[in-house]
Amino acid sequence: MNDDLTVKTEHLKTLNNIWMNIPHKKRPKKEDIEYLQILIIKYAMNIIETGYTTWERFNKSSNTYNYILNLMSSHNYVVTYDEARRQHIEQENIDMRWPYCIQNFLIELIYEEIPLEKDFLPFGFQYNNQHDNNQHDLNITENFNNSIINAQVSEFIFNKVLTKKVDKKNYEKLALDIKK
Repeated sequence: MNDDLTVKTEHLKTLNNIWMNIPHKKRPKKEDIEYLQILIIKYAMNIIETGYTTWERFNKSSNTYNYILNLMSSHNYVVTYDEARRQHIEQENIDMRWPYCIQNFLIELIYEEIPLEKDFLPFGFQYNNQHDNNQHDLNITENFNNSIINAQVSEFIFNKVLTKKVDKKNYEKLALDIKK
């Protein structure tokens, strides 16, 4: 379902970008643009909520989150505040979901054997190829090596990205799990 939503959202984003490049007098009605932007945000919110099971999905969720923040702060955003409240797509609602997406992804990294996908490592994380070389020298399995790197990435994301908007009890438990 997440992949279908991602494809549909990409189509809607493309349509929105095309509409915004049309001169004002020839654009579709404001109501149609508003409806399109509401759909983009609702689909995006669902992608964010369900996009943490793999590195690639988490990366797509991150890109989607950044896109809707940019859309909502652009001069092309036409959804009124009242309509956003009625649709439950106001900025506060979106900002509340993102830390939970991060938290759930970190839990997946810590407890599940998610294969390492070097192309999706977070910006600023220093991946050291020495882990790969030491793996063979020390007879470490690939899964164990991935677990070590996933724990390091989890700690990095926790310290650099995750905000304290997550409920304090869960936040502290996650911090302890990462340290373990």
